[in-house]
Amino acid sequence: DIKGTQVTVKGRAKSNNRVAALMRNFDDSDWFDGPNLISVKAEKDAYNTFEVTMVQVNPKNTQQEDE
Repeated sequence: DIKGTQVTVKGRAKSNNRVAALMRNFDDSDWFDGPNLISVKAEKDAYNTFEVTMVQVNPKNTQQEDE
């Protein structure tokens, strides 16, 4: 779900480790800033549902700010 620059990702993962890996990937990305894990919930079907929010950024603008 995208509202302006606010991005919300909801999904299912086989383990908390996979959710953690996804969070690290968002954190390392030049395209997203401030990933925030809202929830992780174990489901009966051996999957975890999760929700992550973050802000979409333009890496070109970020590079200019860093210089």
